[in-house]
Amino acid sequence: MIGTYNIGLEYVRKLDKKAELLHMNSVDDKKPSGENGEKSLWQLLFVLPTKDQRIGLMIREGEVEEEPVILDGAETGYQIIKKEEINLNTDEAVSRAINDFSLNPGGEENFLFKGYHFKLIKDNNVLFLTVVGEKDGEQLEVHFDATEMKYTGRTEHKGGE
Repeated sequence: MIGTYNIGLEYVRKLDKKAELLHMNSVDDKKPSGENGEKSLWQLLFVLPTKDQRIGLMIREGEVEEEPVILDGAETGYQIIKKEEINLNTDEAVSRAINDFSLNPGGEENFLFKGYHFKLIKDNNVLFLTVVGEKDGEQLEVHFDATEMKYTGRTEHKGGE
């Protein structure tokens, strides 16, 4: 995840030297991937403050894909994520979720996602890294504070909730 973040940041800093990340998450690549913390497809949202814009990127296999989506207005409900705040990467987070919570990957019968998925978002000044998978056939999200590297909670989705 941090490698993908760096690719995105390098791309957007060419457009605005003050660009910062607002949100990033893996996107289903139709493969049972993510057990090692790596996904081939990610979407990222950055703010371009000096241009009063936001930019959405898709990064596939380490390359910015297609034309990015540029949106007017820098204001969003998202908080800015700084690189130095990210102390927990997806490889360690997924390993902890598997070992501590018996998290399994989304399987072949799961029509929403295959493998493990990841979300990075800041809320109430806490940077959350979420690992999404399954437990007992139901979706389970395990949340970590990515700065303090601590478990913060989990969200279980039972019966399609």
